[in-house]
Parts: sequence; C-alpha cells; structure tokens
Amino acid sequence: MVDKKFTVENASLQWIAKNLIEVKGEDAEKVVKLIESLEDRDDVQNVFQTLILLNNF
Repeated sequence: MVDKKFTVENASLQWIAKNLIEVKGEDAEKVVKLIESLEDRDDVQNVFQTLILLNNF
C-alpha cells in the first residue's frame, strides 16, 4: 500500500465468532436490551456478540 501512495488513517482488529448462538423470542429481546445497555455506558468501548437473532421480536 505504501508503494501505491495510500495512507492508512485507521486500522483495527475484529473478533469474529466461530460458534454462533441462536436466540429467539423473549430471550432475544432481553439480549438486545442488555447489548444496548452495555453500548450506552461511557466506559465501554466495544461490545461483541455471537448471536443470530431469530424472528422479528
């Protein structure tokens, strides 16, 4: 990239889950609320999850 005169402005690592967990219904609602609650905290930088949310809740 340096040879092509590209400038890297930002780089990061991502956690990619190997095992996904299926969640549906009332449990999915609870998990979504928990994740949103964690993301809203000032001292939390990133929230990772391994969920597949089934059905529209």
